[in-house]
Amino acid sequence: MTDNELYFKLLRGASTPATTRTGTTVFGDKFIAKSQPETVNRQTQEYQGVLLRMAQSDYDANKSDALLSNIRKATKDKNFSSLESSYGLRAVKEILDNPTPITRDIIMVNPTIRRVLESIPNNVKQDLIQNQNDAQAVAEFDEYFGRGAAQYIISRGG
Repeated sequence: MTDNELYFKLLRGASTPATTRTGTTVFGDKFIAKSQPETVNRQTQEYQGVLLRMAQSDYDANKSDALLSNIRKATKDKNFSSLESSYGLRAVKEILDNPTPITRDIIMVNPTIRRVLESIPNNVKQDLIQNQNDAQAVAEFDEYFGRGAAQYIISRGG
């Protein structure tokens, strides 16, 4: 093998990310999912992690037995409904305001996140739709519910 052939072989290898058996590509320590179901699964896991972190923080401050029971139900039975009812919109806001490579398009592909955004009271959504041409109203909505939430609600018509 000539020096040039070796150089180009090494260069090709360095520019090709390693792949795992599950079909994901490794970039540093993050996995960027290639398939939509895998993306949705990873996004949902991240959302559930935020829910658990918020609940644990509240539990550490308040030592509520009911909250401890909800945390255990979520971790043991994978039933996040009680945590979602308490922390869902806050968790979505945190994810939308601090996107990672895996959550960048979370509103477009993740039904769990869309369901949480749909839980915004109808009168709030209708107020946004009536004021959708008011940049300040849209900015305030996004500030309260997370970046991109206003555009999602407007595109859905409420």
